[in-house]
Amino acid sequence: MATPAIASGLAGHKVLNAGESVEIVAVDSSPIDISKVPALPADMKAQEVVQRYIESFRQPEKDALVERLGATKPRDVRDLQALLNLYDREDPYPRQQIERSLRLLSPADIALAPFFRALIKDPDPKFQLFGMAGAYNLRDTAVLQDMEELGSKRFEKPRPSLAMNPPDAAAWHTRFECIRLLAAWDSERPSGAPPEHLSLLIKQSRQAPPVARLLAQYYWPLALRDILEWSESKDLLDQERARFAWEADVPRLSLRETSGTLRAVLFDRRKRMETRHRAALRLGLAADGAEVERLLADHAKEKDEKTLLLVKTALFASRDTRVAPVLRDYAKADPVASNRAGALVQLGEMLPRAEFRALLEEVAKDDKDAENRAWARQELSR
Repeated sequence: MATPAIASGLAGHKVLNAGESVEIVAVDSSPIDISKVPALPADMKAQEVVQRYIESFRQPEKDALVERLGATKPRDVRDLQALLNLYDREDPYPRQQIERSLRLLSPADIALAPFFRALIKDPDPKFQLFGMAGAYNLRDTAVLQDMEELGSKRFEKPRPSLAMNPPDAAAWHTRFECIRLLAAWDSERPSGAPPEHLSLLIKQSRQAPPVARLLAQYYWPLALRDILEWSESKDLLDQERARFAWEADVPRLSLRETSGTLRAVLFDRRKRMETRHRAALRLGLAADGAEVERLLADHAKEKDEKTLLLVKTALFASRDTRVAPVLRDYAKADPVASNRAGALVQLGEMLPRAEFRALLEEVAKDDKDAENRAWARQELSR
């Protein structure tokens, strides 16, 4: 027989059930006019939105309900239980909106903390994720201790992989998310407050090198010394931690705090070229007008070819319009065809269209590389 659970997944079909004979046939599945979806009451509770979402078979209505879910703050344990039941279904469609709903909580909702604490202590990674997402904005010290305990547990594998079984992979990602939230918690503390979890991230990055990405993202000014040591180390684990840290998405203001150190590394010929190159990229990304002027002056006087290349790297990473003349020379005269092409693409984002077209005409006529000439002609035809 076709059970209600099976039938619920047959949108656009109907089940003909005659005793032991069951037949599934297609029905008209043309899109439902969104204007025909009944208006949602303004005062719906989260538990009511969830129940209606589960019962609905019409996609436009489900779309409207899941959007409402993200804008509906849970008010009590019944609301939270309903959200958790839907979250536990492993349906990715509403999960993002459920997490949006949980982010509407604040320290004023501290009475809900016991619910989240119980979930964080549950062995099921899905429950732990829900518990952490809900507890984050409560700022409850007891919840923080629970998260610290979870985040301090040992990573059984250094990084996730396709070879891991699903429970182990889920546990790895849950622990990583816990550490991310602890780092984010530190980042929202008042300016000048000492970080509470920096040492935890350094420790856990030894077991799971991807944690170094969080270390750089949330603690860049404090972590840069360690990152540089890892970059110069002969230890493979340190080098892997350095790679993850350099690849992190670091706020520009955090990078700018360390401009002096990054500049010193760029010009330090005792350091590895890879370390200097990564420092040059970060220096360029953080560069303000004064730093760009310094780099242009360095470019004009630097004699060492390798260091000059690093200065160019920093200048190009800055994407400052004052760098356009240097890029133009690069696009015309660099001996490597791919370098000329890259400079040309960046100039296309910086120069006025008429000026860029004039440069394209030169490249289409004079560049030594056939692919570069063809690309320039293609751009001119647009």
